[in-house]
Amino acid sequence: MRWNAFRKAHAGRKQSEISELWAKYKAGEYEVPRNVDGEDGKETVEMPRQKKEKKALPKKSKNAKENTLKKLTKRGLL
Repeated sequence: MRWNAFRKAHAGRKQSEISELWAKYKAGEYEVPRNVDGEDGKETVEMPRQKKEKKALPKKSKNAKENTLKKLTKRGLL
């Protein structure tokens, strides 16, 4: 986890407190709560996609990167 995400996960706390927790986190002495609203919020659980959900996803083109570069070049962004 990077600093900005860590800070966001601890919104509402004092900067000095967040910095102390960051030092503990980097040392492996602190685990970031796995919920959206801080320590007291509802927990979120990530689940793998179901087969029918995977089938509904668009297929990646073999030339997707090349096509993106062409589009950006055509628009004058590259």
